[in-house]
Amino acid sequence: MGVLPPDCSGGSQSLISALASVPDTEPRVAAALRVDHAPKLDGTLDDPLWQSAKPITDFRQKEPYEGQPATEKTEARILYTRKAVYFGIHCYDSEPSRIIATELRRDVSQDLDDHFEILIDSNHNRRGGYVFEINPLGTQSDGLIVEEQGATDGGDFDRGWDGVWTSEARITADGWTATIEIPFTTLNFTKLCDLGFEFEAIHSEKE
Repeated sequence: MGVLPPDCSGGSQSLISALASVPDTEPRVAAALRVDHAPKLDGTLDDPLWQSAKPITDFRQKEPYEGQPATEKTEARILYTRKAVYFGIHCYDSEPSRIIATELRRDVSQDLDDHFEILIDSNHNRRGGYVFEINPLGTQSDGLIVEEQGATDGGDFDRGWDGVWTSEARITADGWTATIEIPFTTLNFTKLCDLGFEFEAIHSEKE
């Protein structure tokens, strides 16, 4: 999905192209809400700023049944200021006792945990991007995808890149929530007026 940086928008909302969990499909349109200050970043979505943003809900399966409705409901909200973009995530789980969250080390693979992944394509060409992952314990993992060509291996992934970003997460009675702040300086965009985003919510116990 893509969001307009603050110097490209004259209004309080920016239209963005949204792609949630389905590769090689046409981007869909959603809205990112511009705010005057950062929302509370405590892992919950209790701050009224989060509730003022329209959630992205149309997540689809990538595996095992590509394009089919997701097995669990997921909501993603996007806010931004002049300095950063903010994501409020709610990963619902019909069996929250089966949420898998064990990894506490940064930049270690979260493939065995439930986790949420954001891919940000600052060039908007879907050939590479920044990857940010968070699990229900708030553990961060990030890296770069270099020159992604749409191959099945997903391109060359460089886990050695460490970006500056903030995140918190909480396990709840109906799943888990997370709040994320990514400064625009971390994304190194210059004159581009949009950033591409792709979301993935991974429920390990459902795979």
